[in-house]
Amino acid sequence: MPAKAVVATRTDLKPSDALSILKNGPQNFKGRKLGILVTDGTDIKLYKALTQAVQAEEASFEVIAPTIGGVDASEAPILML
Repeated sequence: MPAKAVVATRTDLKPSDALSILKNGPQNFKGRKLGILVTDGTDIKLYKALTQAVQAEEASFEVIAPTIGGVDASEAPILML
């Protein structure tokens, strides 16, 4: 059971455009790193399209899988290297 908050959460605040991640996000993905979560049955075509798009944006990625040995994707294994 979670602990009770000492101070109640405020719900009367207006959204802030200055603090909005969606409104103030980067114009591109260059230099950023993406974590790709995979599990058995991952769609290999989607995985390949995503990794190619990340590389085309000059970004990097790391594959996160439930085991060190990788996963069995839809058509071929994705190995953790």
